[in-house]
Amino acid sequence: MPYYRITIWVKDRPKPLTGIREMKEFNIDVVNYNIEREIYRTISEQNLIDYEVCMLPKNCTAVKVYLNNTYRKRTGMKAI
Repeated sequence: MPYYRITIWVKDRPKPLTGIREMKEFNIDVVNYNIEREIYRTISEQNLIDYEVCMLPKNCTAVKVYLNNTYRKRTGMKAI
């Protein structure tokens, strides 16, 4: 399953909200549409500046860190 980095710029925060999500969909246009609907449902349109969705390769450092963190959360191990 592909991994996507989602970045959201909001007016009341100096830094953007950033996260990585694993989704079953390979078509980035469909993922972009679904994320857009979710953003407009949770964040007011007046507060939103912009958002970005990009697909990440599985061997990317950010994906490896994400997988490591989710594995540690599932198994209950502490981060080093």
